[in-house]
Amino acid sequence: MKGKTVPEDTSALMTVDEAAAYLRLAPWTLRHWVCQKRIPYVRLGRSVRFRRKDMERFVTQNLHGKLDERGGAGREESRLGTAAN
Repeated sequence: MKGKTVPEDTSALMTVDEAAAYLRLAPWTLRHWVCQKRIPYVRLGRSVRFRRKDMERFVTQNLHGKLDERGGAGREESRLGTAAN
């Protein structure tokens, strides 16, 4: 993963190594998640690519126990808040 650059354009397609570097994961973890269909990906022939905006959304959707930047509750807290009402 050293020396890999991540595209700045949110619509740019990233390779497994680039997306893994962006998420700070081992590439094999990302490949495993693709097999499990746990993370959004694009298949181009036999190649797998990732859109940066999908990676950003994936991170946001998996945020637990913290308030988001807008001052509202994160996914976990909003679910707990509505369940308590």
